[in-house]
Amino acid sequence: MRHFYFFSLLLLLPLPTQAAGIDSTLYVSIGGIEQYISIKGSQAKAPLLLYLHGGPGQAASKTVQAVLSVLEQDYRVVHWDQRNSGKTLAKNIDSTTVTLARMQSDAEAVFLFLLEQFEQQKLTLLAHSWGNALGFSLAQKYPQRIAHYIAISPDVNPKKSQEVALKRLKSHFQQQNDEKAIAELSQVAIPHKSIYEMVIQYKWESIYNGEKVTDEMVAQYMPFFQDWEAKWMPLYQELYARDLSKEIKALDCQVSFFLGQSDYTANSQLAAKYYKKLQAPAKSIYWFDSGHNIFNQAPEVLQDRLLKCLSEK
Repeated sequence: MRHFYFFSLLLLLPLPTQAAGIDSTLYVSIGGIEQYISIKGSQAKAPLLLYLHGGPGQAASKTVQAVLSVLEQDYRVVHWDQRNSGKTLAKNIDSTTVTLARMQSDAEAVFLFLLEQFEQQKLTLLAHSWGNALGFSLAQKYPQRIAHYIAISPDVNPKKSQEVALKRLKSHFQQQNDEKAIAELSQVAIPHKSIYEMVIQYKWESIYNGEKVTDEMVAQYMPFFQDWEAKWMPLYQELYARDLSKEIKALDCQVSFFLGQSDYTANSQLAAKYYKKLQAPAKSIYWFDSGHNIFNQAPEVLQDRLLKCLSEK
């Protein structure tokens, strides 16, 4: 895998050095494009914490930023808008095919840039959902440079996760005699071959979890999903071939798993089994009364447990 070690900073705001803290945004030249990074913290010399957002293609939301803001008292919290996401997407038109190797290379470049720019030996790594495809890669390659890796809703085996979820949905709606759900779900195959199959499964999964999703809502957002498909479906097919339990059996850094009890998108039971087998010098697991998106469904509990987890050595 080729990596990009040449960095050029295009500052929107200068990086402050005063003791009052830090609140900066910048673009870093990585992988042939300018990628957006924001850094916030109450102490200019505090340790770094890098957040790897989910998606792919969805930069950190205001909800995520609000939850992680509690960490800004003790860390310089770094948000990075990944390729084809958020302000990185707004700055660049990237028509190249996005692969897992390219995204992992981008993440490595951001990781090394932060350590070098701020003269740090280590940083804390926090990833959500898809972001763990990048986080586990970094933790495997640079364990001595990671103080603590927190994996929120990691998808250990995407293909098996979706197979289990689809089977559960079909069984549930057959018991409910919901002919529409049964008919639509019968069109879905794993791995998903199109965005339509993916949307249909997630639609009925949301309804299963008590959310209101109408056909009108699906139609309204379909242009977004179709745009997402053009950029990200090749990468998603790569992810379906992965099984972390076979790829990475040990990490030489402190690891914590945050899992939602009813997460069927990234099956939390599969993640828990992986956690038990994963070898690490120190590890911990935290369970939440939520589904996949713990940030939205249990934000206050998540804040409390992040603080508790990061205080443990």
